[in-house]
Order: sequence, then C-alpha cells, then structure tokens
Amino acid sequence: MPNTLVPAAAEGLPRISRRLFMRGTVAASAAAAAIAAPAVIEAAATPSVDLTAIPTETVEKIKAWQHAHRASVQTHKAYSESLRAKPIDKAECNRCWEANLVAHRAVGPAREAMIFALWRI
Repeated sequence: MPNTLVPAAAEGLPRISRRLFMRGTVAASAAAAAIAAPAVIEAAATPSVDLTAIPTETVEKIKAWQHAHRASVQTHKAYSESLRAKPIDKAECNRCWEANLVAHRAVGPAREAMIFALWRI
C-alpha cells in the first residue's frame, strides 16, 4: 500500500521500519515483564496444595495395582523356580501355575482402575 495521503481526508500509513517496530515491541514487553515479575515469582514460590495434592482414592488405587503387580511377579518367579528344580514336582508346578494365573487376573482390573483414576486428576 503506498505511503501517500488519501484524498478523502485520511492520512497515509506512518513510516515504520522493521527496526522501529522491533524496538517498540521490545520496550513494551520489557515494561510488561517488569510489572508482572513480582506476581509471577510469588505465585511460583507458593504452589497451591489443591493443585499438587493427589486424591487419596487415587493413591489407594495405585497401591492396589502395585500390590497386585508384585504378587504376580512373585508367583511368576515361584513358578519359574519350580520348573528349574530337579526332579520336577508336577503338583508344585501346577500349584504355582494356578497361583500365577490368579495373581495375573487381578493385575488387569487394578491397572485399569488406576489409569482411570489418574485420568480424572
């Protein structure tokens, strides 16, 4: 758009270069930062407990999943050790396998409950 006067009593665009624009923008943003800095520092120094606290029901669901996962890992380890024993005791292997299945079935629902609880935070 040309930088000339328009005949309908309007003025043309002001002469501004990129350097003048950047100088004005930097000065304005520095002034705004100087004004807002104390409030930002104060807000960052004291976080709200409501925003940082994890609800107790979520913590309980996480602990339930941890317990189920640990039980599954322990039963799997016991089953693996029963297979390494010489001679292999079929009754012990079957008992360890059944305990592993039961423990593993509890992990899935506990994990889902924990994930849904974490999504709600």
